[in-house]
Amino acid sequence: MKSKQARIKAIIKYIESLDEQNAQDACIKEILLMIVDEMEKGENANVDKVSKDFGRVGVSRRVGEIVRKYNQRGEHGEAYGLDGKAVRGMRKKDEEGSEYLLSVYDVKYWKVLAQVEVGRKENEISKAPKALESVEISQKVITGDAMHTQKALSGQIVRQGGDYIFPVKENQASLYKNIQQLFAPEYPKAGFGKIETDFLTVEKVNKGHGRLEKRILTTSEMLNSYSTWPGLAQVYRLERQFQWWRSGRCYRTSCEVEFGITSLSRKKITPERLLGFRRNHWGIETGLHYRRDVTFKEDATRMTNGNTGKVMASMNNLVIGKNFEGVIDDIRFYDRALNFFDIYEIYHLPSSCIPTPPQPICRSLVSAIPYETDSLIIPARYFDKESYDEGTPQELLRFSYSTDPTDSIRVVTCATAQAVVPFEVYVFDAEGTYGYCTVVIELSDKFCL
Repeated sequence: MKSKQARIKAIIKYIESLDEQNAQDACIKEILLMIVDEMEKGENANVDKVSKDFGRVGVSRRVGEIVRKYNQRGEHGEAYGLDGKAVRGMRKKDEEGSEYLLSVYDVKYWKVLAQVEVGRKENEISKAPKALESVEISQKVITGDAMHTQKALSGQIVRQGGDYIFPVKENQASLYKNIQQLFAPEYPKAGFGKIETDFLTVEKVNKGHGRLEKRILTTSEMLNSYSTWPGLAQVYRLERQFQWWRSGRCYRTSCEVEFGITSLSRKKITPERLLGFRRNHWGIETGLHYRRDVTFKEDATRMTNGNTGKVMASMNNLVIGKNFEGVIDDIRFYDRALNFFDIYEIYHLPSSCIPTPPQPICRSLVSAIPYETDSLIIPARYFDKESYDEGTPQELLRFSYSTDPTDSIRVVTCATAQAVVPFEVYVFDAEGTYGYCTVVIELSDKFCL
């Protein structure tokens, strides 16, 4: 393992390559310079002194956006893996379940192109479309597990100009049964000829570490005309046979079968390449999840202060991608030169990276409820007087009655009116950072007396 000084030089080499005229580069440069400073000091931080700003929603969004935009630059591979990871270090003692982050991952270049949070009462099915919307997937192949085998998601991928390869399990019962029956073994009967098929088959054998793995992939186009699945071009059957050897003897065997679908036609892909894409999907486990858990000790690190864990995950994603480019030669510098207690302290974000909230300037209203309708519609924007933000034009500011920026309309009636009772109006900038001001509505309509 390289010395601390060697690791510092590797990071500085990367910093020097950044373009200071680019806002994302400039922000990343500031963050990495702080990392170098802490490495040179060799001081351990105290987890209890983590900055509260680090857990702010605005900071989490800002850092996530910086890393997403940065990783989407440069070269990209042919396939992107779609998979989620629990961040167990974000779970508080009195909470059930872990925070969950769904990633779109470039397996070839180790880049997380997009990352979205999956709430405790949500799942990957509802969040996967949002993750893919923020990524350019034209001419790319999207792989995932059986949870992502959904008509809506498959249709979205095709509309965005991409292709998909998904396994099929019992969660898609009808499709699963049809594929299973298509590839069922044939039992010839007297007087009947052989059933005609269009099957194409390829076999691959891998051997290592005392294990022999044989993979047999068979594809077919025979269901295309019968299925209503969006973009379906082929179905496949993948059989994996395993043997474990010791001292020249096989002491254990196992076999598993997977069925699946793809929008890639035989003109676009051979069975050999299809088998490779399906195998490479698991690179997201070894290239991303394993590194964050084992190398970076992400799950073992308590990150319960606000959105600290999300910021940490985003920065880890950045470092993994930079390691592939050879800029940071030893990804394990986190493990030795920096422990995770240090990382908490060094990730104090510079002022240029922390979004400042808008300055809300509001006015109260004196209104009358029309006699004809007995109701008054009041958009939150009506309370604005001269609110402003450093980075967002005034006309692009959004106003709401809560921390939800879409909560922007109130209907006041004589029955529901609460005259001269203070409440808050929230002002949002383009990055989602908000401030608020206190206002009142004074009703002057005699019909409400």
